[in-house]
Amino acid sequence: LSIDPNECPNAMRLLEEEVKNAQLKNKATKDSRYVDIYREKPVKVVVKVLVPVKEHPRFNFVGKLLGPKGNSLKRLQDETMTKMAI
Repeated sequence: LSIDPNECPNAMRLLEEEVKNAQLKNKATKDSRYVDIYREKPVKVVVKVLVPVKEHPRFNFVGKLLGPKGNSLKRLQDETMTKMAI
């Protein structure tokens, strides 16, 4: 299998990282985080979404996300089974 590095730079970068990780197999890398599947402890995932306030200063993002009396956010949390904070 031959890959042109100019055509697929991301694939080459990922392959180089995997080769480096395989060579360092006994050393822990910063990306080696594993999920414990044997315990029934919930997994906590945090995602921060940036809102483009500077590009749209007159748009009320918080009001649109919350909705009337917070119902939009509550409905979205119920549908996705998540907790959200603004």
